[in-house]
Amino acid sequence: MLRLGDLTEKICPRRVFITATLPPSREADFKRAYKIGPDPTVIRTTTNRPNISYRHLLVEEESELLFIAATDFGSPCFEYSATHI
Repeated sequence: MLRLGDLTEKICPRRVFITATLPPSREADFKRAYKIGPDPTVIRTTTNRPNISYRHLLVEEESELLFIAATDFGSPCFEYSATHI
């Protein structure tokens, strides 16, 4: 992700980022990774969304996670890793 900040800064002067999953606690990391200036316009809305649900799964192997994501959810899913930007 850090390289994406460098690339987008060079080729696109205006950028719009839309995310439904970035928690406020990670916003500073996100801004740093994408080289977003100190005063961007941020629009935040409620996180009470009935079309989004969360499940916490602890897996030993990445292949196990991929198998669960492919077979168990029955709808699109997003994997959020514990690693940092």
